[in-house]
Amino acid sequence: MSRAHKKKALHIIKTHFSYSSEEIYQAYQDSYAYSITAITAGLAASDKKLLSLVKKVLYTKVTREFAEPIERKYFLAFAKNRGVQAFLEMAQSLKYLRQAQETWASRSQVLIDFPAWQNFVTQKLEHLLEGIGKIHGKLDDVHDDVKMTQSAIEEIRELLSELLQRQNLSTQLKPRDEFTQHNNHSLNLIQKAASQFQRLSKNDTNYTQVSMMLGSALSSTGELKKAERLFNQVLETSSVKAERAMAHFNLFQVQLRTNNYAATVKNLQQAINLNPQSYTLHDNEKYPLESLLGAGGMGCVFRCNNRNRLIKQKKVVVKCFWENLSGSIDEVFKEPFAMRDIAGDYIPEPLDFGYVDYFAKNRAYFVFEASQYFVKTNR
Repeated sequence: MSRAHKKKALHIIKTHFSYSSEEIYQAYQDSYAYSITAITAGLAASDKKLLSLVKKVLYTKVTREFAEPIERKYFLAFAKNRGVQAFLEMAQSLKYLRQAQETWASRSQVLIDFPAWQNFVTQKLEHLLEGIGKIHGKLDDVHDDVKMTQSAIEEIRELLSELLQRQNLSTQLKPRDEFTQHNNHSLNLIQKAASQFQRLSKNDTNYTQVSMMLGSALSSTGELKKAERLFNQVLETSSVKAERAMAHFNLFQVQLRTNNYAATVKNLQQAINLNPQSYTLHDNEKYPLESLLGAGGMGCVFRCNNRNRLIKQKKVVVKCFWENLSGSIDEVFKEPFAMRDIAGDYIPEPLDFGYVDYFAKNRAYFVFEASQYFVKTNR
């Protein structure tokens, strides 16, 4: 061995093998803590650059090389479907044991020349290495569980998609849905989907879509309370504006059928605030919602504040239609035109009419005075 090589070897020994047994043991303990901290940081960090920096600071190179394929193949899907807490409980055991095994494998050849240290480390690792086989078994179970969960989600989604299409339903509720005719087969399919849905995790990316589909199916059978719970769960789990807007609108439709008028108006207003283009039923800028007076098969009637400066009244009544009405203006608005000719003490005077989208002739509505007789008898 050359003098340079001897000098380098001596430097390595002094650097890495001049600790007491207690110091070596403490170093192992610290490395376990660093691993678990790094896992937690990885779950919490949304910034990829920040996550990369955290890993480089907290992980050894050996640990990173081991951790990356395991995280990619198992941990991400497991944390996504089971949640952070369940992941950390499993990850703590795995990282603890695997890092000890990796360290021992990388250092064992060097430690052969130091029998006392080798015996010390071997004794400390014996009880850890016994658990390695069990951990591999857990990883296989996690992988199988993830595949089973994904399969269940796809099965429920396909089942509900086919059912909604066949029954002319959609994820957005419509007033006519309550008149849907179901046979025993379709009812059994809905109950099967509802039962399987209980196995899903709220963290799954398809949870919101399946919730909407199942809520629509259940509401069409009259299971309004169950449907209402599902739409409320969407509000709890989703941050997507379009999904939240539809959930509020679906709650509006469900609560119409249960005569919960106070909650109905609040949910409709929330849907309009999030997505006015899809859920506005009349010109809400000129006639802001105040309360719901009634609803039926054709449409609904609101008491509204008046911001139309051409109308003197502070309060007005607005009638909105559920479906788009085809025909000329005289045909679509024949009701307010007829009311104008007979308006009097018991017939309110029509004040305005129009469309939410005038050029497409979508969502017709008309406005009339809020007579005391009409308001009192329709509450």
